[in-house]
Amino acid sequence: MIETLKHAVSVWALFWSDGYVAHLFAAAVLLLLLLKRKNRTVRQLLLPAALALLLFFFPLTARLLMKMVGDDIYWRILWIVPVFPILAFAGTELARRAKKLPRFLLVLLLLGVTVLTGKDMYQAGNYTRLHNLQQVPEEVPHICNLLHTWAQENGLPYVYAAADDHLATWLRIYDPTILMPYGRYGRDARNVYARALHSRLSAQDGEFAKITNDAKLLRCRFLIVPGTSEDLDAQVASYGCPWIGRINDYHFFYVPPDSPLTEIEENAAGDAGSAQNENTAEDAAASPDGNITEEGAPEE
Repeated sequence: MIETLKHAVSVWALFWSDGYVAHLFAAAVLLLLLLKRKNRTVRQLLLPAALALLLFFFPLTARLLMKMVGDDIYWRILWIVPVFPILAFAGTELARRAKKLPRFLLVLLLLGVTVLTGKDMYQAGNYTRLHNLQQVPEEVPHICNLLHTWAQENGLPYVYAAADDHLATWLRIYDPTILMPYGRYGRDARNVYARALHSRLSAQDGEFAKITNDAKLLRCRFLIVPGTSEDLDAQVASYGCPWIGRINDYHFFYVPPDSPLTEIEENAAGDAGSAQNENTAEDAAASPDGNITEEGAPEE
């Protein structure tokens, strides 16, 4: 219980960062309780805010919400707290009651206080300004262009690529024509090889022999491996997948359709206990939980 409450308090502090909007919110609530606590509009604003904050901080409901939505997005519960409507209403009420100061000066003063107590959302590093229509990381359009250009120049009719979960998500948003052997978080994976490949790329475990074998068994044509190691390109290329380019920390490799599997002690898919090293790409294509055509393209 105590740990849950501490976590809720830390999430609250992280949500507001080092700005002072939370302090303004507390002052606005206090002002409305002193001046207009019997007003119907004030009750309609403060009661939902109090309920939302109770659900957020009370350990039992906080633990339940964390389990339902996940610890990593639990902070979004604070979105339902009507902070800024309450600030606006309190500021309006304060300006209306002002007698000695001209109203326009008080409004300018309140606007100045709001600006100075807030913080530019780009300063914290959680957001960046993007200059593409889909609002994806700037490297994603360059990656898609590299893949399509290489495919066209080498006579490939489609781009069938495997990437880690972070990059794969953005690739789907920017260019849904890029085919992949699994969905977001590895869901709808074509078979055990796809699940193993997704796990290894996302974990960056450095098992390049198994990663390249999984890609070959799935008949991927492009393998996108994240990493900063200086010898990463040489390591992956040594397993029959030539390097074709790099953008930031992503390295691109071509997976030839006739490239042989690498002999390793464990089976190629890692978690596919029934599959042996001598499995061929045709075996993987014919597996009952795979949806790969004879040419290696995903079925329509």
